[in-house]
Amino acid sequence: MTFNILSFHKIFEKKYFAALLFFAFNTFYILIDLDLFSPFKIGLMCICPFVLISQKTFISRTFLFGIFYLASVTLCAYMHPESFRISTLVYLYMFMFMFLTFYTLIKQEIWDIEFAINLLKILLVLYIVFFIIQQISLLIGIKRFILFNLNGEPYLEVFKTNSLSLEPSHSARIMSITFFAWLKLNEYKNGTKETLTTLYNNHKLFFIGFLYTMLAMGSGTAIIALILLLLYFFKPKTLLIIPIIIFAIICVNEAVEFAPLNRAIKVIAAIPSMDARTIGQADGSAYYRIAPLVSTIKNFDLTSIPFWFGNGIDSTFHTNGSINLNTVLIGNIANYGLISFLFLLLFLYTSVIRKFFSLETLFFIILMACTVGNGYYMWGILMSFMIIKHFE
Repeated sequence: MTFNILSFHKIFEKKYFAALLFFAFNTFYILIDLDLFSPFKIGLMCICPFVLISQKTFISRTFLFGIFYLASVTLCAYMHPESFRISTLVYLYMFMFMFLTFYTLIKQEIWDIEFAINLLKILLVLYIVFFIIQQISLLIGIKRFILFNLNGEPYLEVFKTNSLSLEPSHSARIMSITFFAWLKLNEYKNGTKETLTTLYNNHKLFFIGFLYTMLAMGSGTAIIALILLLLYFFKPKTLLIIPIIIFAIICVNEAVEFAPLNRAIKVIAAIPSMDARTIGQADGSAYYRIAPLVSTIKNFDLTSIPFWFGNGIDSTFHTNGSINLNTVLIGNIANYGLISFLFLLLFLYTSVIRKFFSLETLFFIILMACTVGNGYYMWGILMSFMIIKHFE
């Protein structure tokens, strides 16, 4: 089969190019990506503007709101010439145009719901398979197995591994939101929500594999994500049993001492203190995830000009390259200001996320700290959100 990316005359070519984008930005595979700044992903993003302009319907409300967001970021960054760095902005532009390409293709109805459901499930199965093979490799003492994404990282343990992403916390975010998208699309297709019982009866191996991978990857983020996913299965009248379930989990955990759950519980307990260091003592990884939310609440000031327009690129970094968790804010507000964040929200809630009061919003706030930056998995997650909205 000849695959002409730029012409896209046939529906199946669009169909599979969109699928390629979805897989590329929801995974990090060493043999293909090679480095954090993946030549493969950069190559795909370089192609995307040409694919986008070849589509007659590419100028849409979503396209315009995306451009407004990029313009606001550029303007706010340019107000601080001492830190202005064109490469950072170009990278953000590339991510945006990649997403706009994906969005434009999907809106042309190139996927039916069955294809989308299968695609989501294939991604999750790959994560599960890679994780189990990594566990077996680590169990027999092999920490470097490039074929299955093991690169000998110091943190690697049998119950702490990265599967098909760069690190366990990325896997937790991608898997939980992909699974949520799979649940929602099955709901749209069947006209009824999946329950824990129907999941176990109809998708037993898949469901068990997903739960095992999330629980065993050694990430406190995964535990928090599972708690959020639980909300999908409860109706408003049954929400009262959630505290009972949480209490039972805590009691069981007292007996088994499950480390990731311990860290998740400590993080949740530390959040009311509004102190990033206290949260950091509970979970070093969560220190970096929760700090923007805490810092934004503590430093929210609509009378401050820097709060509206930001302090410039990388304003939240110390001179030694580490993040200053006392100044980092959600949505890159510290860098580009509240103005750009509001344009981001306008873009997301008109084109990507179904509605404000939704589980997607909880995922966006808690798992992503309301931030979409120059990270592959963030844009991959937006693709899953967009798929849900498209098939609603």
